[in-house]
Amino acid sequence: SLPSHYNFAGQPDAWSGKSNLLFLYAINFLTVGSMLVVSFFPKIWNVPVMVNEQNATKVYHHTRTLLCNCTLIIAVIHLATGLFYAG
Repeated sequence: SLPSHYNFAGQPDAWSGKSNLLFLYAINFLTVGSMLVVSFFPKIWNVPVMVNEQNATKVYHHTRTLLCNCTLIIAVIHLATGLFYAG
């Protein structure tokens, strides 16, 4: 079994089975999958500047790069956490 909750002293006070790691992988799949799908639809992004014909390419490129980098970071953190606990 794996520690699933820690008290303020840093001691585990709740335990769960390794099967709970499937939940972590499901959340990772949904998060990364939805972020990748959204990255292909720039018209739905909420950006803090007015997008017009002159700046659309640049704004969408920078925003998609940011979104893809965030997706990669989230995927790596979830993978590392899962591997650590599956260890």
